[in-house]
Amino acid sequence: MAELRNLQVLKLGVNNFVTFPVGLFALPSLSSLHLNNNKITTFPEIDADMVRAPLATLNLESNQVSALPNCIYFISISFFIFFSF
Repeated sequence: MAELRNLQVLKLGVNNFVTFPVGLFALPSLSSLHLNNNKITTFPEIDADMVRAPLATLNLESNQVSALPNCIYFISISFFIFFSF
C-alpha cells in the first residue's frame, strides 16, 4: 500500500464488505475512513504496531457490528460514528 501513503479520505460505503479491512490502519495519512452501509459484523483485534493512520473519523454506520474490541482504545479517533440498524 506504499502508493497510497498520501491518501487522506477513503469512502468505501455501500460495497458489501463483510469483514473490516484491517490493512487500512497502516495508511500513514488516512484521517477519514467511511465504511458505512456495508455488512461488517465484527471489528477485529488490531496490533498497536500496525496502526499508522491518524484517523479523525471512522464511520461504521449501518453495519451489523455489535461490539468493539479492546484495541479500539489505542486508535486515536476524534469523531466516531457507530450505529447498527
